Amino acid sequence: MSKNKQTIDDKMQRLQELADWFEAASAPQLEEAQQRYEEASLLAQEIQDELAAMQQCVTIHTAKAPTSEAAVPTEEEESQ
Repeated sequence: MSKNKQTIDDKMQRLQELADWFEAASAPQLEEAQQRYEEASLLAQEIQDELAAMQQCVTIHTAKAPTSEAAVPTEEEESQ
């Protein structure tokens, strides 16, 4: 199942392109501006959701990490 999934970087680049369009457009057509705004809003929400998921993942991994060096097995201990 090969899905063309955009990375966060791809989404941020597209979001920047949309923002640049709004800054450059002297008198944008209302319908086109509305479509671009909706796309930008959706991209911003997707980026925010993905970053929140990554933050949750990091938080979980941090909570599972050993808290002292004594808890981490040495190479000698692992080979036994």
